Amino acid sequence: AIVIATSYPPSRLLLNIIIDSGVMFGKSTPFVPTKIAVAESGLMYVVGEGSNNGIITINKFGEFMGFVGINNTTFSLRKYLYNFFVHDASLANQKPSAPTNVTIGNNGNIFTTNVNINETFKRLNISGSNTLDGSTYYPTEEISDITISNDSYIYISTFDGHIYEYDNSGKLLFKFDTADRGNLNILGLTAKIDSIEVDNNGNIYVLDSTNNNIQMYQKTAFVSILHEAVDMYNDGKYLQSKELWETVLKENSNFALAHSALGWSYFKEDNYKAALECAMISVQLVPFRVDFMVNLAECYFDMKDLKSEVEKTKDEAEDAKEAAEDSK
Repeated sequence: AIVIATSYPPSRLLLNIIIDSGVMFGKSTPFVPTKIAVAESGLMYVVGEGSNNGIITINKFGEFMGFVGINNTTFSLRKYLYNFFVHDASLANQKPSAPTNVTIGNNGNIFTTNVNINETFKRLNISGSNTLDGSTYYPTEEISDITISNDSYIYISTFDGHIYEYDNSGKLLFKFDTADRGNLNILGLTAKIDSIEVDNNGNIYVLDSTNNNIQMYQKTAFVSILHEAVDMYNDGKYLQSKELWETVLKENSNFALAHSALGWSYFKEDNYKAALECAMISVQLVPFRVDFMVNLAECYFDMKDLKSEVEKTKDEAEDAKEAAEDSK
């Protein structure tokens, strides 16, 4: 049986939930809960070790509601050959990997982390589909934790010391490495990050289980300006965000996202030449990032169309001039 008990204060029992795990998972599959997130409605989202069907949902009355966010299985040539030659079905069978963590954003979105799939973290809708931007860059390292700030920025830590920050749609803003590979014991470096959290001021806290400490990374003025620019840009206020992106580039001329966003601001001003230049710089700094390449393509083809229209207008003007001269 599964027993979930919640009490506040500790001496008072508020809820005692007992569920038959055999009904949920089958007699041969034990239920081993590892993570939990609770929505404002009281709906509980539970990560279970080996729960290949996704996140377990339990309502506030303790009733099992089903699963959400099952991970798809990947099928490679190597796996195909393995299945072809291995006759033991139990060995050849491939099950989807279970989520490893879960948290809930401000607007009720469910975020999960995963292993052994390309989408190592997801933002799930009610049907369990990943709603992150199609250009999202997914960490390749094993994720240790995920948290969402009050202003809906996504923060991710990996066990080997990387910290990622994304905007609310899944566009990567920062990735920095805190790993203390030389065992230098320098402030700010970590040995193994097990958990990450962010406070209301945007300061990042990480828990290092190897060094037995908690470190805080303070939010800088640069990040505040960047967040303001990102928020405006994501709200469709491209022209209003232009000055902020220019400020970001004064602080860091190699910030590719700022070049791409500034280029789109120029594009909205019909300044196609400046837009194309900014878009090209962003792709040169970060090749193959999908959203940068899309912006570049938009600028290029619109500029090409504009040139075609100019040439067409010139031809029409010359034809009209020749016709006027012939009529004399």
